[in-house]
Amino acid sequence: MADIKRLLNKKGWTGKELGILELTNMATLFRQRISGNQNPTPLVTKGQFQKMLSSITDSTQGRIYNGYISIHEWLSLFYNIALTNEQQAQLRFKSLSSYIIEASIAEDTYSYIESLPVIMTEKQYNEAVEEGRRQWLKEEDGTPRGDSVLALIFRAFEYYAEKLEKEPTKANPLKPIRKKYLSQTVKSPLILSRFNEATENGYYVLEDGRRSDQMTDEEWEEAVTTPKMGQALKEMHEAELIQPGFMGITAEEIAAQRLIDRANIIYNGGTNWDADKAQEKKDYEAGLAMPAKFVLYDEPPADLTKWDFLSDSCAVYEVYSSSLGGMAETPDEYIAEAEDFIAEFKELVELLLKDIDSKFFKGETGLSALPVEKWETTVFDWEQLYEKDFYGFRAETDRTDIIWDGNWRAQTNGIAILKPTAFSEKRLDENGYYVPPQIRKTLNEHSLEAFFSDADGYADRADEIEEGREALLDSYYFIMGYNTAIDMIASYYEVPELSAFKLNLEGITTKIDALNSIVPMLYMRIKDTQYEDQELKERKLQVLKDFFPPLDYKSLAIPQENIDRVKQLFEDFQAFKGEESISDLMFYRKAPSEDEEGGDADE
Repeated sequence: MADIKRLLNKKGWTGKELGILELTNMATLFRQRISGNQNPTPLVTKGQFQKMLSSITDSTQGRIYNGYISIHEWLSLFYNIALTNEQQAQLRFKSLSSYIIEASIAEDTYSYIESLPVIMTEKQYNEAVEEGRRQWLKEEDGTPRGDSVLALIFRAFEYYAEKLEKEPTKANPLKPIRKKYLSQTVKSPLILSRFNEATENGYYVLEDGRRSDQMTDEEWEEAVTTPKMGQALKEMHEAELIQPGFMGITAEEIAAQRLIDRANIIYNGGTNWDADKAQEKKDYEAGLAMPAKFVLYDEPPADLTKWDFLSDSCAVYEVYSSSLGGMAETPDEYIAEAEDFIAEFKELVELLLKDIDSKFFKGETGLSALPVEKWETTVFDWEQLYEKDFYGFRAETDRTDIIWDGNWRAQTNGIAILKPTAFSEKRLDENGYYVPPQIRKTLNEHSLEAFFSDADGYADRADEIEEGREALLDSYYFIMGYNTAIDMIASYYEVPELSAFKLNLEGITTKIDALNSIVPMLYMRIKDTQYEDQELKERKLQVLKDFFPPLDYKSLAIPQENIDRVKQLFEDFQAFKGEESISDLMFYRKAPSEDEEGGDADE
């Protein structure tokens, strides 16, 4: 602006100087108007400017000034066209996002259903229990599932061990064994070599060598709390004191971004594990977590007692995975583990084999005299164990998590038995099963079901979405090119104040980013919701993939050769009065037709 004051104080002016003054005055008035000033103050009055303009007598200087006038006219035209594109972008965003927002509202119905118990008739319930039990007792191919001898022994141990813990004063054959094994440490090389891995027995170590097992809990917490994490935690604490439930701005932003990042990974086919690992890496890079490596101890605990080991069922199954878990690839592998178990827990094995023989196999071939070489091939199918109620096998089989395996709502919310009434028959099918109402029919046309190929108006709706997405990207590209052109003009013709005519491209990218975020969020929400109709769930997820993939505006760029050509056209103001147009070179993703170009100009 100092240069403008200098121009105003001169006695004579060149065409370029008056052209710069013309455009600067135009930008100054424009900036004041958009700020709400209805009576803007010009840099120079019309009378003053006309006197200055009359001082130009050289035709060359006159042509140069007229070149700046052509820029004025170009700006007057294309600012309005760009403004129309900005408004179109806002309308297209509103239209596209409305589908996702309303679809999210529709999902509230499914979330509500997820929290309800499963409704069924008494007949339906009994048949479902029977079917759940049958599936548990047999393999997927229908063949019986069974236990080898070692598995039977450990089943008996777990049964008595649980009784001993819950009813310590009652008679229990394990009491003398427990007393003895609590004072005996494990000697088995097999157990000792696998124990740390089976139980994840280890410690964390920081990059500077500090170890979690050599610090108190308080010292470790302080060690892994980074300055940035500490600041976030402090803000969370202060915010909670002021407004319960509020985490503070920093923590809220971190939490929101984490959710968005997680949703994007799930949307793109990743698993929860992938999302956890990606977040862990991002936390390290952002200074929100301290890298710590987990290391297993080289040696097992020196004071590991036999009873402690046996009481950890997960550890037992991990250590003896070949024999107890059915993972043995050869008979020798099974026999080796069984012999190791016998050698380490001889008294227990003998006690339980006799107990099994006396309680469940009276008059049948006993297990006590069976050589270990036959333990793997002597298999008792689970239906037989269920019939005999082998050490609580019935109660174990009939647990709700087993009977209702695969039915999340039944496991979590329970079962509601429908009692018949005078009008309840309309809710039953020919088998006497409860028929839930068709929710899809109650949802509006902006739910994701509206994009199923069998939905009314599907084709028109699909075209509307595609056109909206393309139009939004077209508007983004137009404004990106327009703003770039303004910067180039301002620089080349030395009128920095022309930046006043640039539009808010960041506002459009923010909206596109928001749309690109809410789609994966809805996708993750649907994926995490427990649908009874899995086909419906998968179809809705596919709709989000097919119709609402991310809008990749970041890959859009004006070709460098087009930018270079516009720079050439700036010479002698050809860009504003010649046949080649800045708009054709920089504003359109696809070359516009004459009608489109003319239509924009008319507006």
